Amino acid sequence: MPESDSFGSPFLDQSAKPLPWTKGGPNSQVIKGLEEKELIDRSPSSDGRAKNVSVTSNGSKILEKALPAVEQGDAKFFSTLDKEESVFLISIFQKLTTNSLTS
Repeated sequence: MPESDSFGSPFLDQSAKPLPWTKGGPNSQVIKGLEEKELIDRSPSSDGRAKNVSVTSNGSKILEKALPAVEQGDAKFFSTLDKEESVFLISIFQKLTTNSLTS
């Protein structure tokens, strides 16, 4: 199983670089709402079509409060998988994430 981050989740990495988001996608309203609530910041990226998104200190505080409940739900949802299946699923998620950020 991959190493966990500071919150204990193998799916989240607090040291990750900001993710680029393109304009106009289905996530734009969600991103705009999070930015208006000062939970995230957006900054220009090297690609003029995208902006980097990073979590603010307010966003981190909310994440710290919410994450235990999310992880508990995740643990219950994924509890039917054995270790081999969990490792396989994580590798699939990593491949999909890597491919979606580079294409």
